[in-house]
Amino acid sequence: MSKVFANILLLSVIMLLACSPYKKMSLIGPDGDELLDENYKIITDIANDMKRFHNDEDLFEEVRAYGPKSVYLRNMLSYFNSWPFHKVEPSILPIKSDSRVYLFNCIESKIIFTSNKYIDIYPFSENKAAVYVLTQEQDGTTTKCGYIDEQDSMLIQPLYDSCGSFYNGMAVVGLKDEDSGQINFGVIDCSGNFIILPEYGQLFYNTDGLFPAVLFQDGGTTRSGLINRNSEFVYELPAFEEVRSPINNDTFLVSYPDGYKLIALDGRTIIDYAKKWDDVYPISDNRALVRKGRAYGYVDVTGNIALPFEYSLATPFAKGVAVVKKR
Repeated sequence: MSKVFANILLLSVIMLLACSPYKKMSLIGPDGDELLDENYKIITDIANDMKRFHNDEDLFEEVRAYGPKSVYLRNMLSYFNSWPFHKVEPSILPIKSDSRVYLFNCIESKIIFTSNKYIDIYPFSENKAAVYVLTQEQDGTTTKCGYIDEQDSMLIQPLYDSCGSFYNGMAVVGLKDEDSGQINFGVIDCSGNFIILPEYGQLFYNTDGLFPAVLFQDGGTTRSGLINRNSEFVYELPAFEEVRSPINNDTFLVSYPDGYKLIALDGRTIIDYAKKWDDVYPISDNRALVRKGRAYGYVDVTGNIALPFEYSLATPFAKGVAVVKKR
């Protein structure tokens, strides 16, 4: 190999690593310290397993190009995109490569199953995971989602356009309105039957039978507040206020013209964030992710800064960890 070619090859590898969107991301604990690299070793084990037993080079090549840390964080982001965080099963890790999805048992360090039937898979909650498949309809191919168990049996058929994690035996799902194209949300049980019909513009998972919801009405008006399983508003917010999060510790996040506030189930304001920040995320693990301009930080349950605004990307905390990228 010529020296010039070797230098070009080395430069290409360096550029490839630098282009990885996850390269500079880290997994941190509540104090902001980066967790040890042992957290990422599992991806190397998975990649080797895939190459050795399943003849799938995709993830193996990705690990070789970007490193196990980047690939681990890419797959961890699906965990953080699943609500509610605290109900997701962290010992079962869904892994997506270009050609198929894998389910990996982190405790036993082995692949449970592999499949090329799904275009995406989300973390397990209450022994069910949402999967997305391509389906053929009259107007072409579209994406639908349903739920499988850990043996890859389809428990709930892929009939929905959006699927949330199961919590207390129920899950929030969405169906697209053919006329408006808008996704309306409802709640199903473990058999896929609707408990709450899909007619809400926003709907969050339940706590003790209460669901934060936003109902869009004719004429452009909205109703927002807490509904029960009978779709009755048991607490309704004033005009121009909307729920923004699930219930956590008997509180939920509300947006209003002056910013955001955390309120109790009876309507009392616990924390008024006013216009301190441009965006506020639901509290989880006693931390709320907040955004100011292009920077992210974390506040505690009283609204005080817990971790400074030093991240360009960040996720909420879940089970003591968050994925971040420093500025």
